[in-house]
Amino acid sequence: LVNNKGISSRFNYITYFIDYVFYKRKKWEFSVPIQVGFGLSQYDYRDANGERHTIGQSGILLYEPAIFGTYKLTKWFGFGMGAGFRIMLVNNKGISSRFNSPIYIFKIKIFFGEIYRSVFRKKDEK
Repeated sequence: LVNNKGISSRFNYITYFIDYVFYKRKKWEFSVPIQVGFGLSQYDYRDANGERHTIGQSGILLYEPAIFGTYKLTKWFGFGMGAGFRIMLVNNKGISSRFNSPIYIFKIKIFFGEIYRSVFRKKDEK
């Protein structure tokens, strides 16, 4: 977000997740990822000399409930999409921006378990 005075709000975070698969068929998987993240939010602005300054930097904690679908293109690879909502559990009290928001997820998935089983089954059969 940028206002007319050149001040922008910044929000950076990393998320850890566990993916609970509740529906699994030959080509389709549906899951509910449990995502918890932490990071920083702040305001940035440039002074008359063009130097960047940061104000109100503080830590944040968030939770992102979502639902996700994956289609298996092959035995080893798939792609998926999902949607959810970002909920700020601990927000930065030093800035007025709130980052609660819908989220959209797109991913390419590699089924490492299938790759492992394919490689080692062939060795065991020889």
